[in-house]
Amino acid sequence: MGQADSSDLKSAVLKGASGILGLTLFGNKPGLDSHYLCGISLNGTTGHTLYFPHVDTTSTGWTGITVMNPNDDPADLIITPYTGDGTAHPVIQRTLDGHEKLKSSIFALGISSEVAWIKVEASRPVTGLGLVGTRDNQQSAGYGAVMEPLTQGLFPLVESEGQTVLSLSNPEKEPAMVDLSAYDDSGTCLGTQTIRIGSLEQISDTPFVLFEADISGASQVRFSSDRPLAGCQVNNSGDNFLMDALAAFEVNEGTAGSLLTYPVVDTNQSDCYDTEGNRISCSASGEALYGQDANFLHHPASYTLGTDNLTVNDHVTGLTWTRSPDLNSDGVIDAADKLGFSQAQTYAQTLNALGYGGYSDWRLPTMKELYSIMDFNGTDPSGPSPSSMIPFVDTNFFEFAYGDESAGERLIDAQFWSSNAYVGKVFDNQSAAFGLNLADGRIKGYPSGSEGPVTKNNFVYFVRGNPEYGINDFEDNMDGTVTDHATGLMWSTDDSGQGMSWEEALAWVQDKNIENHLGYTDWRLPNAKEMQSLVDYSRSPDATGSAAIDPVFNITRITNEAGQADYPWFWTGTTHIRSDGSGSSAVYVCFGRAMGFMMDSWMDVHGAGAQRSDQKSTDFSNLTYVPDGYYFGNSPQGDATRVYNHVRLVRTSTGVSEVDDTGVYEGYTLFAPMGSNRTYLIENSGEAVHSWDSDWWPGLSVYLQPDGHLIKTVSLTSQVFQAGGGGGGIRAYDWEGKLVWDFDYTGIRNQRAVHHHHDIEVLPDGNILMIAWEERSAEEALESGRNPDLGTGTSEALWPDHIVEVAPGTGEIVWEWHVWDHLVQDYDPSKANYGSVAGRPERINVNYTSGPGGSDWTHFNSLDYNAELDQILISVRSFNEIWIIDHSTTTEEARGSVGGASGKGGDLLYRWGNPAAYNRGDNSDQQLFGQHDARWIDPGCPGEGHIMIFNNGNRSDRPYSTVVEIDTPKADTGYIINPEDAYGPDSPVWTYDPQAEDQFFADHISGSQRLPNGNTLICDGPAGHFIEVTSSGQVVWEYTNPYVSDLPGSSGQAGSEVFRAEKYSVDFAAFAGM
Repeated sequence: MGQADSSDLKSAVLKGASGILGLTLFGNKPGLDSHYLCGISLNGTTGHTLYFPHVDTTSTGWTGITVMNPNDDPADLIITPYTGDGTAHPVIQRTLDGHEKLKSSIFALGISSEVAWIKVEASRPVTGLGLVGTRDNQQSAGYGAVMEPLTQGLFPLVESEGQTVLSLSNPEKEPAMVDLSAYDDSGTCLGTQTIRIGSLEQISDTPFVLFEADISGASQVRFSSDRPLAGCQVNNSGDNFLMDALAAFEVNEGTAGSLLTYPVVDTNQSDCYDTEGNRISCSASGEALYGQDANFLHHPASYTLGTDNLTVNDHVTGLTWTRSPDLNSDGVIDAADKLGFSQAQTYAQTLNALGYGGYSDWRLPTMKELYSIMDFNGTDPSGPSPSSMIPFVDTNFFEFAYGDESAGERLIDAQFWSSNAYVGKVFDNQSAAFGLNLADGRIKGYPSGSEGPVTKNNFVYFVRGNPEYGINDFEDNMDGTVTDHATGLMWSTDDSGQGMSWEEALAWVQDKNIENHLGYTDWRLPNAKEMQSLVDYSRSPDATGSAAIDPVFNITRITNEAGQADYPWFWTGTTHIRSDGSGSSAVYVCFGRAMGFMMDSWMDVHGAGAQRSDQKSTDFSNLTYVPDGYYFGNSPQGDATRVYNHVRLVRTSTGVSEVDDTGVYEGYTLFAPMGSNRTYLIENSGEAVHSWDSDWWPGLSVYLQPDGHLIKTVSLTSQVFQAGGGGGGIRAYDWEGKLVWDFDYTGIRNQRAVHHHHDIEVLPDGNILMIAWEERSAEEALESGRNPDLGTGTSEALWPDHIVEVAPGTGEIVWEWHVWDHLVQDYDPSKANYGSVAGRPERINVNYTSGPGGSDWTHFNSLDYNAELDQILISVRSFNEIWIIDHSTTTEEARGSVGGASGKGGDLLYRWGNPAAYNRGDNSDQQLFGQHDARWIDPGCPGEGHIMIFNNGNRSDRPYSTVVEIDTPKADTGYIINPEDAYGPDSPVWTYDPQAEDQFFADHISGSQRLPNGNTLICDGPAGHFIEVTSSGQVVWEYTNPYVSDLPGSSGQAGSEVFRAEKYSVDFAAFAGM
């Protein structure tokens, strides 16, 4: 650097070094009785929190920390040391002036020798190094401080002759379950080990101690955790001559709880429209206008706000967004917040310097990243006097404003920049960059340079996370199809070869399915986001002489309105909704020039890669004709109108990604889409190996029996009970699909209306337990002590649940249990069941409600049976609880409080999830939220005898889902509960709880199943999305239901939903000879 050595120089900052790799080196001076040298990678990242996961306090070692403030202003530090068991020692506070550095041994800081790891919190973004060495000054090493703890990481070097120490610290307030895997140089896995690291605890040891298995020959260790961990390794050579240290390397196995790096977020369009723009009921397969956007649902959007309300976490894409385009922070989003394209490209640096939202890696989004937040429930306000304005973005999470009319802007001037510059030119010879208009719902190239008459200023949302999002991974299958492994979509290599109207396009796709085109019958017209995922923004007719699409695809050549060789526009199934709620136009994507008629000539006005809309009708009377084309006269740029556009087919690929062939459980998965009369059995590849058809509308649950019979619930009409989960009957089919027997439980029984719903359970003797409603009149409800202020719903009755046991051969009900027989209330002393609710936890409070009340008061949604205990487990959604009852009773004993193996008759033996339901807790004690699928873990599976529950969450205060495993406190006398206490446990023994960027929210249905190898199969029911995860939460298998909406009137959401999925071992008896 041209500077003489100076003891005054303590640190240096290298600026303008984008793309540079380098090391900082330090060592002893020549002539000293020591010999060490260390190199540490240059670090271009700063953060508000630094972790030092390894502290050596042995008699021969020392540890130091270095924290450097690269800012001009002072930074306040809070240094918190922790022992290995998570105990926090007194904090140390320091202030670093601008560009000042703290370098100190832990002993000089006054830190105890009991400390195992250190956390540093800073008021401004800082950087740092961890230092380790020997007290004889013969060895020293350093590593970059950990700023982003990892859920998946790698220790890349295990010494074969010296010693390696691995350190992992858990900075979270919840315990972490960690899977360790050791590999040799060939990639062979030598052993695995699962460990638990408690809250704020640290483990530190050699890998040969951490693993119970013999891992001799291991050269690397990988970890996967359900909580982010800070990790580093320290190596010593066998002769104690050399030492090095490395922070754990990040291993990226996908994002957002998904193996797809580019999941295409659903458009959120839920209504269907005809060609004249009228909202209609969605058609079924085979009917006219079937196959538009609302018939399908894939990857529905899921957002949460950051804790500081400055950011938005997208749980589908793994991206984090700035929430507001109010860049000047004056509380008003207006023209003053807009930037030119060049300003937008550099403004992220300002946010990074501020550590905005706690992050320093903001960037301007690509067009594909930006398009992921597009919401096609928005309405286009273009034209005079718009009647209704809904932005094309979810304003529950993103702040938004229309154009600033007070500054002379149009209402629709709410465009947002992307980072994609158009590689061609617009308006004859003007530079442009692509942007997204969230007021009118279009992608266009906007003037970005100074060579034209107009330079556009636009709003900006900035983004961070998942750098792979928007990057395609195409594979030519050499059979006329192309699979994009990044999105999970399969495309036809060829397009339609000719243009057609939107209605004709929908019909053409159905014809292709009838033909079994390319071997598939589930092709669809892509929605707008799926179609846009194919755009290659590095290509254009002018710049590359090609369409804006990867050359793996074939695309028809056309001659455009200006007489130029060009490429077509492609229809999507998405309707472009106007402000009056009509939908007479459909969205298309331009893979050739986006033509318009301006200044008396045709030209590219918006760029190849634009997304606009054209009318569905073939009536040209409202369009303006000039030689060689029509255009829409009200458009400022005279957008060309082509009512005959091309089509490219898409389907959801059933191929399944696997992280580790040895990690996924070998078996077959059974599921019944709620929008289909067909039940599917799939192998791990995702291919269906068997299916069963039914003549009845589907119910919810379905089970496969060892004899190959399929037991399936069906939906029958009830004039009394109309609520979610309604079933009514059971059908049993043999392996070939022949109906073996059936049973209906609906109508009038014992002079009372009843109706089966949700779930069944097949008992070992072949009998079947069924959940059902029974109607209790308003008079009966009041006589039971029900508070009339709670209301009983529009039917003026309550629908408490009951359970019946049916013998399939005869249809005889051989046992039953009723909620109504086990009530307690403290409202009306004159009633027979009056008493202390808290004093009778075995009874059900008739006045408990978790919401506004209503007829469907308890809402059972799952059953399970434990043969060893002869007990029944129930999920009670409206109580946010699970209950256990005794099945060993007679029906008469089940009505009372005496009898059965428990001696308690039909009273509750156990309940958990919401102590407020029996007045032994409040909302802060609640652990379950609208849960589903409570089940005992099967014998032979890790956690055998524990209870697993899919904990759905709720939209108001817990908008995310988890899976929990609990160990019920038991004694020889039964389940343990202390006087005045709630039933335990206080917390689960295991939880699948993805971190912020990976969370998902299934607000209804869904389930989970522990598998024999310790993995857990999880069904996100609303999305029809299944994942298999290890005990540490690593996704090893993923599948999205591609079989959707083949029932009349079923919407896209109902068509893709799956109540639950069940996985069966490959050696399950039903598969013998398959």
